[in-house]
Amino acid sequence: AFLSQNNARGYVFGCDYTLTAITNDAVYFDDLAQGIVSVFSHTDHSVGVTLKGLKYPLIEAELTNIFSLGISNCFIGQKSSISVRNGTLILCYGRHVHETDNY
Repeated sequence: AFLSQNNARGYVFGCDYTLTAITNDAVYFDDLAQGIVSVFSHTDHSVGVTLKGLKYPLIEAELTNIFSLGISNCFIGQKSSISVRNGTLILCYGRHVHETDNY
C-alpha cells in the first residue's frame, strides 16, 4: 500500500498467489486469466470501485476495510479490469495470472 500510495507498484509472490495494491488507478487482465481474485479496501473507504469482466461485476461501488464485498470473485475467460477512483485496494489473485497494459 505504501508503494502504491507513492506512485509505484510492488508485488508479493506466494506459492499460489500474488498480492499487489492500487491507489486511484486500474489494473487490466487478458482473457487468459483464470481462478479467483479478491479485492480488499486498504483505506477506510475506497470509492468508485469498478470490477469489469469478472463473475461478479461492480460499478462505482464503495468498499470499506471492515466489509468483505470484494472477496472470492472469479475470472471468466474475458478481458477484465479492477479500478478505484479514490482509495487504495489490495488485490489477491492466482500466481500465474498476469496484468496487461490495458484493453
